[in-house]
Amino acid sequence: MPVLLATMGVLCSSAQSAPAPPAQTQTPQSEPSHGQVIFSRSTDENGQTTTSTGPGAAPAALEKAPIADDSEREALSLTDFDLDVRLQAAAQHIAVRALVTVRNDGQIPLKHIPLQISSSLNWERIRADGHDAAFQAATLNSDSDHTGQLHEAALTPAEPLAPGATLKLDVTYSGTIAPNAQRLLALGTPEDVALRSDWDGIGVDFTGLRGFGDVVWYPVSSVPVILGDGARLFDEMGEHKLHMEGVRFKLRLTDEFPEGHAPTVAVINGHAAPLTVTGGSAEVSGVATASLEASTMGFEAASLFVAVRAPVKAAHATLWIAPGDEAAAQNWARAASAVMPFLESWLGPRAGAQWTVLDLPDPQDVPSETGAMVATPARHPPSATAHASARGP
Repeated sequence: MPVLLATMGVLCSSAQSAPAPPAQTQTPQSEPSHGQVIFSRSTDENGQTTTSTGPGAAPAALEKAPIADDSEREALSLTDFDLDVRLQAAAQHIAVRALVTVRNDGQIPLKHIPLQISSSLNWERIRADGHDAAFQAATLNSDSDHTGQLHEAALTPAEPLAPGATLKLDVTYSGTIAPNAQRLLALGTPEDVALRSDWDGIGVDFTGLRGFGDVVWYPVSSVPVILGDGARLFDEMGEHKLHMEGVRFKLRLTDEFPEGHAPTVAVINGHAAPLTVTGGSAEVSGVATASLEASTMGFEAASLFVAVRAPVKAAHATLWIAPGDEAAAQNWARAASAVMPFLESWLGPRAGAQWTVLDLPDPQDVPSETGAMVATPARHPPSATAHASARGP
């Protein structure tokens, strides 16, 4: 994909300057125009993370200390996902029932089964082998989520999970997901810049959930890490993708939308999924459904996108464009048509596989890619997206 985008950029003649993505170590402005530091974090010599709150922080709810430890988090692998995801776009709300299989890849039995989701979501119920299971919830400081924290549910099974053994879990959780830049604000990044990088959220016309490393909207088991502590966060993101490779994944989506805002495109793990739209009036919300049948994950984080966009066809691609960006879409279409013959002669027929470009809401949003999908502001020319895509996460 980076080769395709870079070559398209050379052929696109209507390039314009694109802002560089925010640097995570950026020095704060002397008089920032937005926001203030909510909290800051540091890690001591024992690997324990501490948090100090600033004047912009809301009072934190008291929670029990975690009962799981890092050795248990590292040993646990999730090998199968069957997700029923329900969105209420107007309320930025998500509710999920997840059937997952966990496996002990460690050398000793596990006394605790730790599962984590974004701190903006709350665990509601966990069942193991068909029975309700008691669990203890705690908050972890971790920048693998854009809020800078995770909610961990630590299940204590009746018998420790033996090495190599598996356990099937039925978990439910819910909450709201809005764009949130707390982890970048803690580094002193100006709020307007930070939100162009951490744009994940649920909305009426655009929902983008990029997964672990951006927003943890599905259950994971990970070691808490923070930005600014060397490359630990990016190492953990890579480990997560390695663990997801080969995982079985299935998802059913139900998206409730207000009148006049029926979604037109859904992309699950980089794959476009056909939408079925029902109803939608001033009195009754409409419902859109989509699904990804049993599939196998690659080296990627699970992702979900739903948007109101208009399709523009190009060579081996569909561009999903927001209102007002139609003229820019033609630059992408012409570039794709010009570059595909060259790529196919160089890389073979697989270079011509279908791919998707999804127009991000704000022209300053930082591009991202997963599988055969690129999420980018369409008003940026292909060359700008090529550079951002080549840099990676």
